[in-house]
Formats: sequence, structure tokens, C-alpha cells
Amino acid sequence: ERTGTIKSVGSDLYDVALDDGSEELRCAAEELKREDGTEPSSYLIEERVVVKRPHSYVVRASCDGHRQVTHLEEMTFAESDFAGLPVQAPLKLEVAMEAVAGVLDISVEDKRGAKIRTCEVWLDGVALGTQRGLIPINLPGGGKPHEARVDVSAPGYALVGPSRVTVFAGHTTPLKIRLV
Repeated sequence: ERTGTIKSVGSDLYDVALDDGSEELRCAAEELKREDGTEPSSYLIEERVVVKRPHSYVVRASCDGHRQVTHLEEMTFAESDFAGLPVQAPLKLEVAMEAVAGVLDISVEDKRGAKIRTCEVWLDGVALGTQRGLIPINLPGGGKPHEARVDVSAPGYALVGPSRVTVFAGHTTPLKIRLV
């Protein structure tokens, strides 16, 4: 049984601080009972109760450049889901993630191979400025390969190439920009 203490009361709903450190929020009176087993129509703050509602969880996973692709719906667990686990062992869920970003490794050089640090770079009209090296790029279209337009601004120089680059989700693509 999950027991705890009523912490707040409002509009016939109760917030309960459970003994395990978690909370059950907005419980209706029908979802609770006193520790002695009685089920009144209302409860008081600091009253000890047993929560009868099942656990419902929404799993949210985050990782830069990725999106969650499994466990997107609310899940409800019963005590029987934990019964086969060793004592005190957690229930483990594996969440599948999908890459939706790639990385460009950007360098800008003149025809002799000398680095040009003052050149400003744009990718599909988005200013990357004078950033060089590894730059994460969010891909439109949910992670499908994306062909991006490359533009530069460097007084006294003209772009030799490339004028386009294909960025792949989950991969690093070298982008060596040549100017003359």
C-alpha cells in the first residue's frame, strides 16, 4: 500500500506527500482511504491516508540532437509489474532515441590553405558567424539528410566552394570552405 499525508486541500481534490518521498497530486476523495480503512467523503490537512489510485507515468527522455521515439503514451503500473524483480531493484525502461541533428566540422581556407578566421558563414540563411570546428545543426524534416546552402561574407574573397553541403543526422560532416 502507498501511504502518506494530506499536504493540501482544494476544490475537493487532495495533494498527498507519500512516505517514499513521491507525491500524488489532485486525488479525489474516492481515490483515498484512512489508514484505519474508513473512507470519509472528505479529508483534513496532515491526515494519514492510503492512496488507492494506480500509478500513471509519462516517460520523457532528452538528449541534445535527438528525439524520443518510444514510450510516448502514458503508462500505468500495478504492483504485479514489480513483483518479479529482485528486492529493491528498479524497473528499467529502455527509451529509443532518434538523431534529428548532425554536426558540421567547418573550416575556411584560401587557395594556399591558410585559415581565414574573419569570414562569416551562413547555412540556409542562418548566420553561423565566424564559428569554426564542430557545430551542431538541427535538421528540418525530423532527421532526414538535409542539403543546405552555404553562403559566406569575406571582404576581398569569393567563394570557390562548396555552395551546398549534405548534413546527416547523427554524423559529423566536414565542410572545408575554399575562398579566392
